Amino acid sequence: MKNLILAAMVCLLPHIAQGAATDDAVADCYKLFTKDHSADASSFQIHSDRYDHILEDGGSALAVARLVASDLGCAEGVLKQNADQAGACQEIIPGNSFSNVCYVETNLGYVTVHATLPESLMITYSRWD
Repeated sequence: MKNLILAAMVCLLPHIAQGAATDDAVADCYKLFTKDHSADASSFQIHSDRYDHILEDGGSALAVARLVASDLGCAEGVLKQNADQAGACQEIIPGNSFSNVCYVETNLGYVTVHATLPESLMITYSRWD
């Protein structure tokens, strides 16, 4: 089931409006993800009741990352998937759905998403460089 959820998150197109983001809004969001430029990577955990509605609306791993961005205080529409990168999911251990990891590249860095056993997702953001 978790394998199906993660595959749906990356493979389906997001249905979240893509607003025009200002340079200041992008810089502010980048600052939030990097904890005021003090971290190269950040991890976040969200419970299934926070992302179920995204999946029901045909969402993606990008939509889950946008949920984290919203929680951090980023302006709507700032986090965007790189146009030339489709994102992907893969089981690290073939046949073990709990080893499934999804990856998406954004304008602010790259994001991995994987399910944890007690019905939540672990989202890891890493900045470019």
